[in-house]
Amino acid sequence: MLISSWLRGWSLPTRRVRSLGTHSELLEQRIVPAVNVTDAAAFVVTLTSTDSVTIGVDEDGFVTINGVAKTTLAANVTSLKVNCTGNFINEIDLSGVDGSFSNLSGVSVSAGGGNDSVLGSSLNDTLIGGDGNDSIEGGEGIDVVNGMAGNDALGGGDGADSIYGGNGDDTLDGGTGNDRLRGQNGNDSITGGDGNDTLEGFAGNDKLIGGDGNDSLLAAGGNDFCDGDGGNGDGSDFKDTIYGDSGSDTIRGGDGDDYINGGAGNDIIGGNDGNDALYGLGGKDSITGQAGDDSIYGGNDNDFLLGDEGDDNIHGGSGNDTLVGNAGVDTLDGQSGTNTVVLGDGAGDDDGDSVVGSSSEIEEYFGVDDSWTADIS
Repeated sequence: MLISSWLRGWSLPTRRVRSLGTHSELLEQRIVPAVNVTDAAAFVVTLTSTDSVTIGVDEDGFVTINGVAKTTLAANVTSLKVNCTGNFINEIDLSGVDGSFSNLSGVSVSAGGGNDSVLGSSLNDTLIGGDGNDSIEGGEGIDVVNGMAGNDALGGGDGADSIYGGNGDDTLDGGTGNDRLRGQNGNDSITGGDGNDTLEGFAGNDKLIGGDGNDSLLAAGGNDFCDGDGGNGDGSDFKDTIYGDSGSDTIRGGDGDDYINGGAGNDIIGGNDGNDALYGLGGKDSITGQAGDDSIYGGNDNDFLLGDEGDDNIHGGSGNDTLVGNAGVDTLDGQSGTNTVVLGDGAGDDDGDSVVGSSSEIEEYFGVDDSWTADIS
């Protein structure tokens, strides 16, 4: 329900008419959302139909609702809430709530059941989407954003934010700051952005992109794609920690010295640049160290392990594994199972590659311009 404000179209404190128009124009100008002021310091704005609300402050320091100045100074407000009822489409703009609200520590919004758009303030906001496909941006401050149900687009903006997708296929973007992003249920796309972020996919087939910073990625359930740096090729030197958990995951480490744990499932893991520690654990994994001096562990099952560039240490674990050293001076240890070992080309005056394992554990080996030694146990 909307109420009429006969103050709209008047200026404070003189109350002079600013403009004249047709009766329909004046009626349109006077319609504002219901505002419940329990006392001079507490504002509750309630939207009961499809409507928009913009909250800010005028040049005299008074609170404005859709451009209409109230009788309360922004500096006196200690509580500000926006509540939406029903399954209506609402637009909520709090970008005008700034440092003028000097006694207001934060703002809360409950967007309701429609497809709502919410733009947060420069303070610490709690923004709840509810049902519907919502678009929520936290803005400045340390914000909590929760999409709840629906396929939501959620952004933290500046600050160290906490973002929760809830149910549905959501898009989460941390922006700047050290953020925590959790997709929860659904097939989610999660981007950390700048800062040292924590990304958690949980249920569904999720896409996790760490971005800049030393990020921690947890894929959890589903067949997920994880990329520590976002594949931007900018030569960044951040150290990412990535856990694949269950499911058949595709994981890329980025350019720093990364720790990657594939967990259960048949995973594809690439370390990229940096000196990486790469673990396949359960499942039939394909692991490539790429550039850098990497440590690669296959874990349980029949794995394919490629050191690629750099001086790598490759361990097959249990299962019948294929270990490939490629360039660099590598150490290859098949461990349990019947393994195939392919040696690379030791560069320059280096001694070449080393193969560790009993003769019964090595089914085939191939050397390329290497002299290798077997540690027979």
